Amino acid sequence: MANKFTNNTKVKLVAGAVADAMDYTKASVSKMSQGDFKGKKFGRSYQVYIPTTGKVVEGTEADPSEVTEVPSTITLNNFNVSVELGPWNTLADIEDFAAEIAKPLGTQLGRTEEKKIVAENVYKSLQTVIAGSASFAVLGQASAALRNLAVGSEIVSFLNPDVAAAISASGLANFIPSDIQKRIYSENYLGQYASAAQIESPDLPVLTTPNPMPSASVTLTQVVDDDSNVLGFEVVDKISGTGLKAGLVYKASGLKVVDQSGIETDQDVSIIVLDTAGHISPLRITAQGKGYGTPNAWLPTGTTSISLVAALDANSTYYVQQVRTKDCFTFDSYKFEDLPGSENEEVSIVGGHSVKMSMYGEGKTLNKLVRLDAPFAAGLFEPRGSVTVYIKKS
Repeated sequence: MANKFTNNTKVKLVAGAVADAMDYTKASVSKMSQGDFKGKKFGRSYQVYIPTTGKVVEGTEADPSEVTEVPSTITLNNFNVSVELGPWNTLADIEDFAAEIAKPLGTQLGRTEEKKIVAENVYKSLQTVIAGSASFAVLGQASAALRNLAVGSEIVSFLNPDVAAAISASGLANFIPSDIQKRIYSENYLGQYASAAQIESPDLPVLTTPNPMPSASVTLTQVVDDDSNVLGFEVVDKISGTGLKAGLVYKASGLKVVDQSGIETDQDVSIIVLDTAGHISPLRITAQGKGYGTPNAWLPTGTTSISLVAALDANSTYYVQQVRTKDCFTFDSYKFEDLPGSENEEVSIVGGHSVKMSMYGEGKTLNKLVRLDAPFAAGLFEPRGSVTVYIKKS
């Protein structure tokens, strides 16, 4: 048994390295555990539902609203990394498993997974803060944008290391330490500022805008009641334009956020492009005071169309940050079934991240393929819980 590769202690070392490299997903909630999947045919995705909100009416006469739950799709994925050991290179020849196998492979697996998750979710915000330079004021504005929506969840701010360094240089003492957050995010935790935990993340993108900036447009389709009164508009999940790219921001005069309790706020909606096809986080727009369709945005009475204006400068490079609530983002780890003829180790879970180690032998060459798998589901399902911050790179 001395040469047996898979044992739970070693898998835990890898899982620990994965967890250490994935601070972004630590700020999350569970929506679909492994046990919840059992006996169901979810496939590679499942739905998270945003609860309905109604219309509050003053006085004694009721005006009931329809129940409209809004689905948001969360997709499952898997990343794996593997090594091949020859007949003279068994585990017994590897002096330090933690240093030679667990740490480099676990970190690589975690960083690759984290970077993919960040890229898919960093732009799914309903608000933005755009600044010409890094400062504590920018952090305060982003946190305030969420607090103006009366969010009740823990707020976490993810910063590019260059941005964090620039802000820290102007007053590191402004970051207030928290032992609890330090235990969660370890050396990447800077401290608390503006009611948010400030975390460095090397996996945040840097965006370079086109020159000139693409123009964009959107078509609103009215929804009316039996008396032809405008209640709101059909869901908008795409804008039109040539040369669009992920991360570009557009704004429309009068388009404001409806918070998660159904209150019409004065916070401007930012429309952030998610891909080259022009998809955006879905906008459920109500006419002012109508509370139509579990809205997340509202327009003044009488509005029939909106014009989009680019919010970023052309031919510029921006550090992209994200300030979000823990509750707007879900992350769950899973395990695959064992394959016949393989030697498998039970999944080890460290910090909410699971890793499974499997080994397969090749009789012809005596080589062993050792692979590590980390299946997961991740997604930002409530854009009102997130603010994307753009800081121009000088």
